[in-house]
Amino acid sequence: MKKMIFTALLAGFAQTITAQKSNYGEQNRSYPESNHINYTIYSVEYHEGKKRLDEFVKLNNFVLVNQNETKDSYHYEFVIDQKYVVLIDSICSTIGYVSSKNLNSYNNTERLSEARLELERLENKKFEFDKMLNRIDSVKSDRYYNHWELIRDIDAQIYASKKWIGQLEQIKNQYSVKIDLNDEQSSPSNSKVNFVHMPGVEYVYLFPESPLAGLSYNAYQGVNLKYLFTKGKSYFGLGALKAVKPNLSDSTAYSELFTFTFGQDWYSRHLGRGGNKFFNLYIGYQTGISLAYNDFTSRTLPFISPSTGIELFKNKYILLDVNVNYYLPMANENRNLRGWRVGGSLNFSF
Repeated sequence: MKKMIFTALLAGFAQTITAQKSNYGEQNRSYPESNHINYTIYSVEYHEGKKRLDEFVKLNNFVLVNQNETKDSYHYEFVIDQKYVVLIDSICSTIGYVSSKNLNSYNNTERLSEARLELERLENKKFEFDKMLNRIDSVKSDRYYNHWELIRDIDAQIYASKKWIGQLEQIKNQYSVKIDLNDEQSSPSNSKVNFVHMPGVEYVYLFPESPLAGLSYNAYQGVNLKYLFTKGKSYFGLGALKAVKPNLSDSTAYSELFTFTFGQDWYSRHLGRGGNKFFNLYIGYQTGISLAYNDFTSRTLPFISPSTGIELFKNKYILLDVNVNYYLPMANENRNLRGWRVGGSLNFSF
């Protein structure tokens, strides 16, 4: 009777060990996944950014895993402790525009706790099997040999478990960091022009700083047709301004200004590169020709206007913004026509 019970227990243990061996073997086929962060950065001051990143890695004695350099890009891979994650974020944001950041983290502490419990269970099971082996009468019997094989399987699982725990302990508080630093001026992926078709309309108000009787009025207002053709953004404008409250007795003052404009705007790399839905700040310029008219003659006035503005709202279908620029005619009339020009525009995708 005792032999039957012992045989049944042995068979049950053998089945359990075989199943656990298969499952645990699946767990240990590859190295455990570590926490990792990937950054893609574009820098206007590429060489300065590269130098600062080199100094940062050396100063903190990070373990450099991989390093590749081309004419306009630099790739780093290094390992850091968890406490340096915030510091990495800070240095990356100061050397350029972070176009992407991908973070994958794993709860290796919990996995380590589970692995230690599994090791403890296996060691207890091996202890029970060793006691059972001592009760088998003959060393030469098949039952003794089969039991000994099961103990060898448990030993293999204990070894795999200890190896797995060692790997988890090595990476539990570590992050693998990859940084791709690119020269913004020469990087093909970043300098690609994105063309759009966004016609629209703009209301404009011009305030000459020193209006002069017989030449200019206190204010002009009018409407421009504004056509955006890149996301950059670049645009053409065609508009007409008329004097506000013109003096009918002053026939020599310019009462109308027709403008042909080309303009470009740029976004700050520190404020999202124009990727926000609301309140994208930009700076730019406008240049072109104004045709100034009075009752007797007309005058061609080339001009340039440094400008700044805010995109109040933007999505893939509509753009609403306001802007202010300083109108500078490149002619003798500069002194009495130059001044501040404010506008608000609405453009649609077409």
